[in-house]
Amino acid sequence: FETRIVEGKSEEIRVSGRTLHEIITMATLVEEETRTDGERAVVSGILWKRFDEGVGLGVDAAVRYILDKPTASITVSDLDVNSPYNLRKFRDLPPGPIANAGIDSINAALKPESSPYYYYLHGNDGQIRYAKTNDEHNQNRARYLN
Repeated sequence: FETRIVEGKSEEIRVSGRTLHEIITMATLVEEETRTDGERAVVSGILWKRFDEGVGLGVDAAVRYILDKPTASITVSDLDVNSPYNLRKFRDLPPGPIANAGIDSINAALKPESSPYYYYLHGNDGQIRYAKTNDEHNQNRARYLN
């Protein structure tokens, strides 16, 4: 880690304007929220955009982490948990990483892909769907999560 990330990517980290802690924490969110390497940079771009605009990340993987619920369904009461890891309730990055981020997620956190999207979800078929608006996102939820 010290050689490949801290030293090896020091210039990229500096240019990003983010701290190493922010990059690694975001990389863990990307790691847990994506299923393929092709999704990582787009999801990273969505999450950084939301973070920078202060609209909240809404990442369920962080709720799963704090509740130790890696696969079980998240309930309404789960989303009410009073923890800075509850990114549905708190708008900042979580206090620290939620997983072990791979190099592809770290690279995505360092080089997010710009897009018009604010939302994403994985349908029951495993495919990711992106949306520009909350209305589009809700349509995707109804269409691909039932």
